[in-house]
Amino acid sequence: MSDIDTVIQIAKKTILFDCAATCNGHRLWHRTLRVVRNVEHIINLEELAGANVPMDRFSLVTAAYFSDAGLAQKDNPITRTTPEPSQSKTSLEVSAQIAVRKLSGVLSEAQKINAGNIITESSNRFTKIAEAMILSDARNLDDMGVVGIFSELGILLSQGKDPSELLNAWRRKADYRYWDARLKENFRFESVRQLAQRRFNAVADFMNQLEVEISASDIKKLTATKLNV
Repeated sequence: MSDIDTVIQIAKKTILFDCAATCNGHRLWHRTLRVVRNVEHIINLEELAGANVPMDRFSLVTAAYFSDAGLAQKDNPITRTTPEPSQSKTSLEVSAQIAVRKLSGVLSEAQKINAGNIITESSNRFTKIAEAMILSDARNLDDMGVVGIFSELGILLSQGKDPSELLNAWRRKADYRYWDARLKENFRFESVRQLAQRRFNAVADFMNQLEVEISASDIKKLTATKLNV
């Protein structure tokens, strides 16, 4: 078994086990696979190839596989710890710690430290580490499209909530220009930002249709038209 196959096996086991008690581990694992796929494509951007940026691909892909490990643990009251407020860590910081711990004895010291550093630095808007910038864009891109919305919808439905909750939350974010801020500030590569904008536009169309169906405004118009005939 190759080193990357071992990494995948450990990451999958970590996410599915830590998520098993309270959340849909398979949903989080599928997101991980999408993030890895995004990473593998972003690596080949002309913006990077043209700049001849040196790249530690193995550590980057390893980081991508573990980047949501902290989120899985955070959602699980059995595996998570409850630190003092001053010591609390972000899910990405926890992910980095998990990656280093789980990969001890599997990868070299440099490889596991590099992977953990990439995960942590991916939340730093001002990082100059190319691998961290790629991971950041890969994760943010997944949030901007229809797949990200479906994932959020799945969580709401599992909690017994109505699809209108998804629409209301999305509209509130739009009113506060949350999505505009994410598109402007959360992407490091212009081509990925443009792609995220196209995905967002598709989601906006989806949400408009969802609003029509929830309010039944289309059938109301149909009824009104028939009454006026």
